Amino acid sequence: PPRSTLFPYTTLFRSMRCHNGGYANSPIIDPAGHGRHKLDDTGGQCVGCHMPQTTYMERHPRRDHSFTIPDPLLTRELGIPNACNRCHADKDVEWSIQAVEQWYGDRMERPSRQRARGVAAARRGETVGRDRMLGLLAGDEVPYWKAVAAGLLDPWIAEPPVQEALFGALDHPDPLVRAAAVSTLEPLVALPEGRVIEALRRRLDDPMRSVRFRAAWALRATLELESLAGRELRYVLDFNADQPGGQAQKGAFALARNQPLTALEHYGKAVRWDPFSAGLHNELA
Repeated sequence: PPRSTLFPYTTLFRSMRCHNGGYANSPIIDPAGHGRHKLDDTGGQCVGCHMPQTTYMERHPRRDHSFTIPDPLLTRELGIPNACNRCHADKDVEWSIQAVEQWYGDRMERPSRQRARGVAAARRGETVGRDRMLGLLAGDEVPYWKAVAAGLLDPWIAEPPVQEALFGALDHPDPLVRAAAVSTLEPLVALPEGRVIEALRRRLDDPMRSVRFRAAWALRATLELESLAGRELRYVLDFNADQPGGQAQKGAFALARNQPLTALEHYGKAVRWDPFSAGLHNELA
Protein backbone atom coordinates (compact mmCIF):
# COMPACT_ATOMS: atom_id res chain seq x y z
CA PRO A 1 0.00 0.00 0.00
CA PRO A 2 1.08 3.61 -0.50
CA ARG A 3 3.01 5.10 2.41
CA SER A 4 3.85 8.67 3.39
CA THR A 5 7.09 10.08 1.99
CA LEU A 6 7.76 11.83 5.26
CA PHE A 7 9.49 8.77 6.71
CA PRO A 8 12.26 6.35 5.66
CA TYR A 9 11.26 3.04 4.11
CA THR A 10 12.12 -0.57 4.73
CA THR A 11 10.19 -1.84 1.69
CA LEU A 12 9.97 -0.94 -1.97
CA PHE A 13 8.12 2.31 -2.49
CA ARG A 14 5.69 3.10 -5.27
CA SER A 15 3.50 5.94 -4.07
CA MET A 16 5.23 9.12 -5.34
CA ARG A 17 2.70 11.22 -3.44
CA CYS A 18 2.85 12.65 0.07
CA HIS A 19 -0.60 13.37 1.35
CA ASN A 20 -3.37 11.29 -0.19
CA GLY A 21 -2.49 7.96 -1.71
CA GLY A 22 -0.40 7.00 -4.69
CA TYR A 23 -0.22 6.77 -8.45
CA ALA A 24 -0.88 3.32 -9.87
CA ASN A 25 1.78 3.61 -12.56
CA SER A 26 4.53 5.20 -10.48
CA PRO A 27 7.99 3.66 -10.90
CA ILE A 28 9.08 1.30 -8.16
CA ILE A 29 11.85 2.75 -6.01
CA ASP A 30 14.20 0.76 -3.83
CA PRO A 31 14.88 3.28 -1.04
CA ALA A 32 18.32 1.96 -0.11
CA GLY A 33 19.54 1.68 -3.70
CA HIS A 34 17.99 4.94 -4.77
CA GLY A 35 19.06 7.18 -1.89
CA ARG A 36 22.45 5.55 -1.16
CA HIS A 37 21.99 6.35 2.54
CA LYS A 38 21.07 4.32 5.60
CA LEU A 39 17.32 4.11 5.92
CA ASP A 40 17.39 5.35 9.52
CA ASP A 41 19.48 8.36 8.52
CA THR A 42 18.28 11.80 7.39
CA GLY A 43 19.51 10.97 3.89
CA GLY A 44 17.26 7.91 3.87
CA GLN A 45 14.16 10.08 3.94
CA CYS A 46 12.68 11.32 0.68
CA VAL A 47 12.27 14.78 2.20
CA GLY A 48 15.95 14.89 3.15
CA CYS A 49 17.07 15.11 -0.48
CA HIS A 50 13.98 16.31 -2.33
CA MET A 51 12.40 18.70 0.19
CA PRO A 52 15.31 20.37 2.01
CA GLN A 53 14.36 22.73 4.80
CA THR A 54 15.01 26.47 4.81
CA THR A 55 14.39 28.84 7.71
CA TYR A 56 12.60 31.98 6.54
CA MET A 57 12.60 35.29 8.41
CA GLU A 58 15.00 33.70 10.91
CA ARG A 59 12.18 31.83 12.61
CA HIS A 60 10.04 29.81 10.19
CA PRO A 61 11.47 26.50 8.90
CA ARG A 62 9.72 25.31 5.72
CA ARG A 63 10.32 22.37 3.44
CA ASP A 64 10.85 23.08 -0.25
CA HIS A 65 7.83 21.82 -2.21
CA SER A 66 9.41 22.07 -5.64
CA PHE A 67 10.68 18.48 -5.19
CA THR A 68 13.95 19.18 -6.93
CA ILE A 69 16.67 16.62 -7.59
CA PRO A 70 19.97 17.45 -5.84
CA ASP A 71 22.44 18.50 -8.52
CA PRO A 72 25.77 19.75 -7.16
CA LEU A 73 27.01 20.43 -10.68
CA LEU A 74 24.47 23.25 -10.92
CA THR A 75 25.83 24.60 -7.66
CA ARG A 76 29.24 24.91 -9.25
CA GLU A 77 27.89 26.33 -12.51
CA LEU A 78 25.08 28.58 -11.32
CA GLY A 79 25.24 28.84 -7.55
CA ILE A 80 22.02 26.84 -7.07
CA PRO A 81 22.00 25.27 -3.56
CA ASN A 82 21.93 21.48 -3.35
CA ALA A 83 20.67 19.22 -0.59
CA CYS A 84 23.94 17.26 -0.45
CA ASN A 85 26.02 20.17 0.82
CA ARG A 86 23.24 21.52 2.98
CA CYS A 87 23.43 18.30 4.96
CA HIS A 88 27.15 17.58 4.55
CA ALA A 89 28.26 21.08 5.42
CA ASP A 90 31.80 19.89 6.09
CA LYS A 91 32.27 18.84 2.45
CA ASP A 92 32.78 21.00 -0.63
CA VAL A 93 30.76 20.94 -3.82
CA GLU A 94 33.39 18.93 -5.70
CA TRP A 95 32.96 16.12 -3.19
CA SER A 96 29.21 16.13 -3.83
CA ILE A 97 29.65 16.20 -7.61
CA GLN A 98 31.95 13.21 -7.47
CA ALA A 99 29.54 11.22 -5.28
CA VAL A 100 26.53 11.99 -7.46
CA GLU A 101 28.36 11.16 -10.68
CA GLN A 102 29.58 7.87 -9.20
CA TRP A 103 26.12 6.88 -8.02
CA TYR A 104 23.92 8.05 -10.89
CA GLY A 105 26.22 8.79 -13.85
CA ASP A 106 24.47 9.82 -17.07
CA ARG A 107 21.09 9.81 -15.34
CA MET A 108 21.99 13.23 -13.94
CA GLU A 109 22.00 14.76 -17.42
CA ARG A 110 18.25 15.11 -17.23
CA PRO A 111 15.86 17.68 -18.76
CA SER A 112 15.58 19.57 -15.47
CA ARG A 113 19.31 20.33 -15.59
CA GLN A 114 19.04 21.73 -19.11
CA ARG A 115 15.96 23.71 -18.11
CA ALA A 116 17.81 25.25 -15.17
CA ARG A 117 20.63 26.30 -17.46
CA GLY A 118 18.15 27.85 -19.86
CA VAL A 119 16.37 29.78 -17.10
CA ALA A 120 19.70 31.07 -15.80
CA ALA A 121 20.72 32.18 -19.29
CA ALA A 122 17.41 34.00 -19.76
CA ARG A 123 17.85 35.79 -16.44
CA ARG A 124 21.28 36.93 -17.62
CA GLY A 125 19.72 38.29 -20.81
CA GLU A 126 21.60 35.90 -23.09
CA THR A 127 20.23 35.07 -26.52
CA VAL A 128 20.48 31.35 -25.85
CA GLY A 129 18.18 31.91 -22.87
CA ARG A 130 15.59 33.54 -25.12
CA ASP A 131 15.72 30.58 -27.49
CA ARG A 132 15.36 28.07 -24.70
CA MET A 133 12.40 29.94 -23.21
CA LEU A 134 10.71 29.94 -26.61
CA GLY A 135 11.36 26.22 -26.73
CA LEU A 136 9.82 25.74 -23.30
CA LEU A 137 6.78 27.73 -24.32
CA ALA A 138 6.32 25.69 -27.49
CA GLY A 139 7.20 22.29 -25.99
CA ASP A 140 5.38 19.80 -23.82
CA GLU A 141 6.54 21.08 -20.44
CA VAL A 142 4.05 21.32 -17.60
CA PRO A 143 2.10 24.61 -17.58
CA TYR A 144 4.05 25.99 -14.63
CA TRP A 145 7.29 26.00 -16.62
CA LYS A 146 5.55 27.45 -19.65
CA ALA A 147 4.39 30.32 -17.44
CA VAL A 148 7.95 30.79 -16.19
CA ALA A 149 9.18 30.90 -19.78
CA ALA A 150 6.56 33.48 -20.74
CA GLY A 151 7.60 35.68 -17.85
CA LEU A 152 11.31 35.45 -18.65
CA LEU A 153 10.82 36.56 -22.27
CA ASP A 154 10.30 40.15 -21.17
CA PRO A 155 13.76 41.43 -22.31
CA TRP A 156 12.99 40.40 -25.89
CA ILE A 157 9.40 41.63 -26.05
CA ALA A 158 10.18 43.88 -29.05
CA GLU A 159 11.10 40.88 -31.22
CA PRO A 160 8.32 39.56 -33.49
CA PRO A 161 8.96 35.83 -32.79
CA VAL A 162 8.65 36.46 -29.07
CA GLN A 163 5.45 38.44 -29.55
CA GLU A 164 3.93 35.68 -31.67
CA ALA A 165 4.78 33.08 -29.04
CA LEU A 166 3.14 35.18 -26.34
CA PHE A 167 0.05 35.83 -28.43
CA GLY A 168 -0.29 32.08 -28.77
CA ALA A 169 0.15 31.65 -25.01
CA LEU A 170 -2.83 33.96 -24.40
CA ASP A 171 -5.07 31.08 -25.50
CA HIS A 172 -3.32 28.34 -23.53
CA PRO A 173 -5.70 26.10 -21.53
CA ASP A 174 -3.86 26.78 -18.27
CA PRO A 175 -4.51 30.16 -16.57
CA LEU A 176 -0.93 30.35 -15.25
CA VAL A 177 0.33 30.54 -18.82
CA ARG A 178 -2.32 33.02 -19.93
CA ALA A 179 -1.67 35.31 -16.96
CA ALA A 180 2.09 35.28 -17.50
CA ALA A 181 1.66 36.07 -21.19
CA VAL A 182 -0.62 39.01 -20.37
CA SER A 183 1.92 40.51 -17.96
CA THR A 184 4.81 40.13 -20.39
CA LEU A 185 2.85 41.73 -23.21
CA GLU A 186 1.79 44.70 -21.06
CA PRO A 187 4.59 47.08 -22.16
CA LEU A 188 3.37 46.81 -25.76
CA VAL A 189 0.02 48.41 -24.86
CA ALA A 190 1.57 51.81 -25.55
CA LEU A 191 2.31 50.96 -29.19
CA PRO A 192 0.23 52.82 -31.79
CA GLU A 193 -0.98 49.66 -33.51
CA GLY A 194 -3.76 48.07 -31.50
CA ARG A 195 -3.14 44.35 -31.89
CA VAL A 196 -1.87 43.94 -28.33
CA ILE A 197 -4.74 45.94 -26.88
CA GLU A 198 -7.30 43.87 -28.74
CA ALA A 199 -5.65 40.63 -27.68
CA LEU A 200 -5.58 41.67 -24.03
CA ARG A 201 -9.16 42.91 -24.14
CA ARG A 202 -10.27 39.38 -24.92
CA ARG A 203 -8.70 38.29 -21.65
CA LEU A 204 -10.88 40.75 -19.72
CA ASP A 205 -13.60 38.10 -20.07
CA ASP A 206 -11.32 35.20 -19.14
CA PRO A 207 -13.01 32.55 -16.98
CA MET A 208 -10.20 32.86 -14.42
CA ARG A 209 -10.11 35.98 -12.25
CA SER A 210 -6.31 36.02 -11.98
CA VAL A 211 -6.09 36.39 -15.76
CA ARG A 212 -8.82 39.04 -15.85
CA PHE A 213 -6.98 41.01 -13.18
CA ARG A 214 -3.68 40.94 -15.10
CA ALA A 215 -5.46 42.09 -18.26
CA ALA A 216 -7.33 44.81 -16.37
CA TRP A 217 -4.09 46.16 -14.91
CA ALA A 218 -2.38 46.10 -18.30
CA LEU A 219 -5.29 48.06 -19.80
CA ARG A 220 -5.85 50.30 -16.77
CA ALA A 221 -5.50 53.52 -18.77
CA THR A 222 -8.66 52.88 -20.78
CA LEU A 223 -10.41 50.16 -18.77
CA GLU A 224 -14.19 50.38 -18.41
CA LEU A 225 -14.40 50.60 -14.63
CA GLU A 226 -17.95 49.26 -14.38
CA SER A 227 -17.11 46.09 -16.26
CA LEU A 228 -16.50 42.86 -14.34
CA ALA A 229 -12.73 43.20 -14.70
CA GLY A 230 -12.90 46.89 -13.82
CA ARG A 231 -14.84 46.23 -10.61
CA GLU A 232 -12.43 43.45 -9.66
CA LEU A 233 -9.42 45.70 -10.20
CA ARG A 234 -10.90 48.49 -8.13
CA TYR A 235 -11.74 46.03 -5.37
CA VAL A 236 -8.12 44.85 -5.19
CA LEU A 237 -6.81 48.41 -5.20
CA ASP A 238 -9.11 49.35 -2.33
CA PHE A 239 -8.38 46.12 -0.45
CA ASN A 240 -4.64 46.88 -0.40
CA ALA A 241 -5.01 50.61 0.23
CA ASP A 242 -4.14 50.32 3.93
CA GLN A 243 -0.52 49.49 3.01
CA PRO A 244 2.17 51.78 1.53
CA GLY A 245 2.52 49.51 -1.47
CA GLY A 246 -1.23 49.61 -2.01
CA GLN A 247 -1.18 53.40 -2.01
CA ALA A 248 1.66 53.34 -4.55
CA GLN A 249 -0.40 51.03 -6.75
CA LYS A 250 -3.36 53.38 -6.53
CA GLY A 251 -0.99 56.18 -7.50
CA ALA A 252 0.14 54.26 -10.58
CA PHE A 253 -3.48 53.60 -11.48
CA ALA A 254 -4.41 57.29 -11.18
CA LEU A 255 -1.38 58.34 -13.20
CA ALA A 256 -2.33 55.93 -15.99
CA ARG A 257 -5.84 57.44 -15.96
CA ASN A 258 -4.32 60.94 -16.45
CA GLN A 259 -5.11 62.05 -12.90
CA PRO A 260 -1.72 63.38 -11.70
CA LEU A 261 -3.02 65.26 -8.65
CA THR A 262 -4.76 62.12 -7.38
CA ALA A 263 -1.61 60.13 -8.10
CA LEU A 264 0.47 62.60 -6.06
CA GLU A 265 -1.93 62.24 -3.17
CA HIS A 266 -1.54 58.46 -3.11
CA TYR A 267 2.23 58.52 -3.60
CA GLY A 268 2.56 61.15 -0.87
CA LYS A 269 0.55 59.01 1.54
CA ALA A 270 2.72 55.99 0.70
CA VAL A 271 5.87 57.97 1.52
CA ARG A 272 4.42 59.27 4.77
CA TRP A 273 3.53 55.74 5.82
CA ASP A 274 6.93 54.32 4.82
CA PRO A 275 9.41 57.22 4.79
CA PHE A 276 12.49 54.99 4.50
CA SER A 277 11.47 53.34 1.20
CA ALA A 278 13.67 54.64 -1.62
CA GLY A 279 11.32 53.10 -4.17
CA LEU A 280 8.32 55.05 -2.91
CA HIS A 281 10.32 58.29 -2.89
CA ASN A 282 11.32 57.55 -6.48
CA GLU A 283 7.70 57.08 -7.55
CA LEU A 284 6.67 60.31 -5.80
CA ALA A 285 9.48 62.21 -7.51
